[in-house]
Amino acid sequence: MINFDFTHYHSKSWYPGHMLKASRQIKEKLKLVDLALLLLDARIPASSINTELENLLGEKPRLLVLNKTDMADPENTQQWVKHFEEQGIPAVYTNAIKKKGLNKILPTV
Repeated sequence: MINFDFTHYHSKSWYPGHMLKASRQIKEKLKLVDLALLLLDARIPASSINTELENLLGEKPRLLVLNKTDMADPENTQQWVKHFEEQGIPAVYTNAIKKKGLNKILPTV
């Protein structure tokens, strides 16, 4: 059995400095933004939401873009779009590589 000793690591230092710096920069730039586009993986939209970014956005309007639809179940994708829209969050689905659905983004914005 392999045993790893992590007792020398401090619990507060797990958050890398570059992530903290990026969070500060995002928070500062959000003052200039009217709407945020959040790119999610259509296969796992709920778990691909960045909760830290969600917290930074607060009440700022957002559009969810569920991408990689070619790898996701079409019926599930439709259900997710409906689920988000029922919460008052507009959502579209795309396949960026094949350039499908990209034309839905601008009209929705």
